[in-house]
Amino acid sequence: MANLAELVDNIASSQYAPDEHLLAATRVTRRRSMKSQAAFGVAGGMIASAIAAKAKSKRAHDASATSFPDMPSMTLGLTDRRVVVLRNSSLSNQPQETVVSINLADIASARFEKGKLVPKLFVTMSDGTEEKFETIRGDHADAFADALMQSVSATAG
Repeated sequence: MANLAELVDNIASSQYAPDEHLLAATRVTRRRSMKSQAAFGVAGGMIASAIAAKAKSKRAHDASATSFPDMPSMTLGLTDRRVVVLRNSSLSNQPQETVVSINLADIASARFEKGKLVPKLFVTMSDGTEEKFETIRGDHADAFADALMQSVSATAG
């Protein structure tokens, strides 16, 4: 199986500018409420979750490119110009399709927290809102956060 960066590049590279290239990639999930976690644990909840994810994905295509879409599981790909957001498969948690891209100028900062149980990625948008994601150990979200901060700083400077 190809690594995550290769998967992202294969899916999203057709949307890159000619001299644009992928720097890093990581998978993230939105923090879920206890109610949605309980619903996700039963078979009916899994089906309902898949239907809801598909509806959210459709709405995400219409989302502003200045914010992250409201999807439970996604992959973030960082290029030298933007963050590409891809919808993940609900079964394999692998990236499937590009949903939106966010210009680096719309991002103010990023930070990674190791966490006791689950590592977290925080992205602060230029309007001051903070996006909070849980990350997957082994996906190098710390390196993604560092690369994002360097790219944001380079864009701002």
